[in-house]
Amino acid sequence: MHLSQSAKSHLSSFAIFMAPLVIVKLASVMLGVSGPSAAKAALNPENDNTVTTAALKTNSSVPTEKERQAAQRVADLRELPFGPSPLYYPPGQAAAQPKEAVPPLPDISPTFHVNAIFVTSTTIIAIIDTKPYKLGDRLANTGWVISDIDNDKRVVSIYDPKSGRVVTQNVDAPTSRRP
Repeated sequence: MHLSQSAKSHLSSFAIFMAPLVIVKLASVMLGVSGPSAAKAALNPENDNTVTTAALKTNSSVPTEKERQAAQRVADLRELPFGPSPLYYPPGQAAAQPKEAVPPLPDISPTFHVNAIFVTSTTIIAIIDTKPYKLGDRLANTGWVISDIDNDKRVVSIYDPKSGRVVTQNVDAPTSRRP
């Protein structure tokens, strides 16, 4: 029997889609019934809709103190009219006390002297304590950053990223020496 190309194509598509279903069905027959249809729970005799705690317990050992406390906490939360709250503590339990606040360290501003400001065609350079710095450079061994160099006002501002403080310093005036 010869099948046309179209019939072969339809048959192969059907086989591809049916293969997983056949495999699953064969596996369930070989392995037996499992999953939700085979699941069983011991029901509470007074109420057929609730599962007893004995049915849920897989280990027959005596519960630990932590397990008892957890079970009591769940029972307490179920009795609340407004639902569980992380701020609720049953009577006899105290909320964790906050740690004492550590006093902030005193802010110590670095002392620096602006010797000069130079303007080039591409950048502005400030000479601070005889060393050249550009905008964004860190001031030597302090952690402070050069945040502004204003040639018109002849000032340099530095910024401390930790505290957010800004310190501004004018260019030192030249000292006059008279003979």
